[in-house]
Amino acid sequence: MGIRLRPLPISRTEIHRRTALSLAHVSKVFSGKRKPSSDAAQQIAHAMGWTTDQLFDYLKKVRANMPPTPVKKTVKRKAA
Repeated sequence: MGIRLRPLPISRTEIHRRTALSLAHVSKVFSGKRKPSSDAAQQIAHAMGWTTDQLFDYLKKVRANMPPTPVKKTVKRKAA
């Protein structure tokens, strides 16, 4: 199964409201699709009442729970 993550203290929408970050960006950070810049991490952590270390620990667990990224196979075509 995976590591059980604790629930966020506030919603992604509330993090978006409390920071200058778009909701799409916040969602990508918490889904593990994007790593936040140091400035964004500070804003998110502050909005949640966490330290940046706590935020990065949480995001590390999120990425550890993600399924592996599929590798795209390329097909080599013979020259005509």
